[in-house]
Amino acid sequence: MKTYTINLAFIFARCTRLISVLLCVVGLMAILITPAVGVTISGVANNVWIFQIAQNQELGNSANVTLNGGAQASNIFWQVAGQVTLGTTAAMKGIILCQTTIVMSTRTILSGKALAQTAVTLDANNVTIPEALTAVENGLTPKDFVLSQNHPNPFNPVTIINYQLPIRSNVRLCIFDMVGREVNILVNELQAAGNYKIAWNAENFPSGVYIYRLNAGSFVSVNKMVYMK
Repeated sequence: MKTYTINLAFIFARCTRLISVLLCVVGLMAILITPAVGVTISGVANNVWIFQIAQNQELGNSANVTLNGGAQASNIFWQVAGQVTLGTTAAMKGIILCQTTIVMSTRTILSGKALAQTAVTLDANNVTIPEALTAVENGLTPKDFVLSQNHPNPFNPVTIINYQLPIRSNVRLCIFDMVGREVNILVNELQAAGNYKIAWNAENFPSGVYIYRLNAGSFVSVNKMVYMK
């Protein structure tokens, strides 16, 4: 099967290094992926891919989206203004953010999430969701620095971010938009070792993908979240 490989080096001019994450944004009018021309996305585990599609996205019958080199389905975003159609026995990877309807045919396999403003139609499909980090239990003494995945995710308009500190640390927890602008500072203080929980209310922010970063001493960790009004 012939595949089209999206290579980091090939589109590096359209990529931005954002707080230690390589962010790649690809703008398309419409996309049709056929079995004869599958799509292979190559990158390392912390690369973030955003495909912005102005019209419809269609993954043909038996067509596959393949990940190579450590690329993660949870780091791939398909932002679609029109309808998304996933054909019979097609294999899709990533998080679909659709402004209209997502239609998934029989035996479609989705490794990711399907988020639509109108409807998601399923027909005997196998759907899997990327694993998320687990928040530490209250009362346990932390042994490591951990920044957990926010919950709920996607959210509207409030989400919870958990983190843990094994030692007393200067902590800074910030929110960034996808062009790298710092839009909110949630924590900026010296904190004792322990488990922490903080809420972020995004009511005054536009819908979209945001990145939150925890700095605690020399420890730095970054996660993504999706705000959908």
